[in-house]
Amino acid sequence: MKKYGRTTVSEFLGDFIVYRNLVPVDSRLPSLSEISEPLGLLPGMIPRKTTFEYARVITYLVEQARKLDNPGSHINRIVFIGDTRLNDGTAFRNICHSGKWPGIAFIASEQKEPLDYKIDEQEAGTLFLANRWEALAEFNQFCQRRDFRIDEHSAVLIDLDKTTLGARGRNDRVIDQVRLEQLPKL
Repeated sequence: MKKYGRTTVSEFLGDFIVYRNLVPVDSRLPSLSEISEPLGLLPGMIPRKTTFEYARVITYLVEQARKLDNPGSHINRIVFIGDTRLNDGTAFRNICHSGKWPGIAFIASEQKEPLDYKIDEQEAGTLFLANRWEALAEFNQFCQRRDFRIDEHSAVLIDLDKTTLGARGRNDRVIDQVRLEQLPKL
């Protein structure tokens, strides 16, 4: 088992983080309440991850973040890293559709079986479905074989909770425990 020192998500993402309630950490990005009306959302609505409204919010925020991070550069493709085919796969496809971007998603959940993956080609994007997180190396090679460059014209979207903070199938139980501890006491 490999062990790594402690770090923070902001060490590699900066403040370009958007939480579940769609509030960006970076104060230069607009709040959900500021963009709800222009995006046609109902007042007070917080779209859920699998809805097209969620994808419109994320697409807008990604474009605004790009203007801050790399002015004059345009996003031409999406790379998505997540842990569930249903929720993350749906969010990914909706974001690709909303932004009119081609994309490839890496979706993994650690299993005991030997490393394996399958490719699910869809009109809205390609899902690279893996049973081990170590398949990220193969995902990188897959992108290279497809000439799907990850460069200044790419936006990389990474799920936080059971992908970045506690990889599903490895150490995701910590995330579940914290969520349980935060439930109101009856």
